[in-house]
Amino acid sequence: MDDVQETNADQLLTVNRQTTSQLVYEHLRAALHQGKFEPGQRLDQKQIAEQLGTSRMPVREALNRLETEGFIKITPYQGAEVVRLSDDELEELYQVRGYLEGLAMKFAAANLDSEQLINLREIVKEMEACLEADNYMEYRILNRRFHCEMYEAANSKLLLKMVMDLWDKAELYRHAFLSMPERAASIQKEHREIMQALEVGDGALAEKAMRDHLVVAKTALLRHLKAES
Repeated sequence: MDDVQETNADQLLTVNRQTTSQLVYEHLRAALHQGKFEPGQRLDQKQIAEQLGTSRMPVREALNRLETEGFIKITPYQGAEVVRLSDDELEELYQVRGYLEGLAMKFAAANLDSEQLINLREIVKEMEACLEADNYMEYRILNRRFHCEMYEAANSKLLLKMVMDLWDKAELYRHAFLSMPERAASIQKEHREIMQALEVGDGALAEKAMRDHLVVAKTALLRHLKAES
């Protein structure tokens, strides 16, 4: 009987640790997407554990998971830090994104129904209202929602997964220039061009508009990072 109780206790401990690890992972991933950690910033396991009121083990497990996803780098005896991509790596990231997200727009143009179009129009209006109010935090949230809903409309689970994986990697940098008024205004102009192509169901035009959008974004990001350095 004692052996059974000990086994159940061990199983419960494992389940609780896995649950805590998942919560820590979700917290850190959200923080990365929200720009709370900068590329190259060190992540202190002890500090994170204390802030979240947990032990180091779930934090370590969460960091290991984030490393496999390419968000952080763990170096023996030095610890974890947020991944910093080189200019060449960013060029490659945006080039691949351009092909995949352009393809998603081509598919979306053929699949979007009237309800989805109405929803996208509403999101664009909300984004413009955020810009007028200088509410860049909400703008970033709506920007992600706008893109996600377009990609989902492509009706391809495989393409959606690949697109969002790359989108999340770019998210580490996106916050740096979405809050710049001149870039945000340009982004909205590009969004309207994408929407115009989707409105008329022109897949080739939608594909081109998205690729152009990402070329401009990449150029602005590299210019911003160069100015910061």
